[in-house]
Amino acid sequence: MDTNGDLHDYGDMEARVAKLEADITAIKIDVAVIKANGATKSDIAELRSEFRSEIAGVRSEFRSEIAEVRSEIAVVRSDIAGVRLEIRSTVADAKSAIILWISGVVFLAQLVPAAVRLIEKYI
Repeated sequence: MDTNGDLHDYGDMEARVAKLEADITAIKIDVAVIKANGATKSDIAELRSEFRSEIAGVRSEFRSEIAEVRSEIAVVRSDIAGVRLEIRSTVADAKSAIILWISGVVFLAQLVPAAVRLIEKYI
């Protein structure tokens, strides 16, 4: 309408309205499909709850496995400490044996010439 109340012809108005009606029908169908297939707030809340419980389960398993690995590491450390003690003991025994052997060799090295002299003297 014009300001003076006259009707104007805006072209093929009926065809344009029919196209709009068809477009609205298509939009309604699209919205119905989205509603049927799309996730709702409750769907998302349910998924969030499932994820939280799964994550809590994984955390629990992870903590359990970490505790198990820590206990295994403690056992290995204990074994290593035992092996260290054995090695130290063996090294100390070897040192003692070497010292005794060298002392015996030095003693015999001094005793042999004297024994040879004594044998030469009495034989």
